[in-house]
Amino acid sequence: MQAHARGRAHRASRSVAGAQDPVLFSGSLRSNMDPAGTQPDAALWAALKAVQLGGAVARLGGLDARMAEAGDNLSVGQRQLFCLARRARAHSI
Repeated sequence: MQAHARGRAHRASRSVAGAQDPVLFSGSLRSNMDPAGTQPDAALWAALKAVQLGGAVARLGGLDARMAEAGDNLSVGQRQLFCLARRARAHSI
């Protein structure tokens, strides 16, 4: 393998993107964002607002609102953003 090809492969292996299919569970929005229950509300809201989901979550009833099975009460785009917020929050710990 040539040196420039190895460099490109190395960069590609380091740029891992999140899953395209969002994984959500029935339960509260809070338990989906923070399964361990260790984060304060402010941290969860900050992550949701960072991905422009603060308003949508507020309209659903806040962090204690129920997440439908597979997140069916959110649009596909909102599900992906929700998972992005969860991932960002987890990596900021």
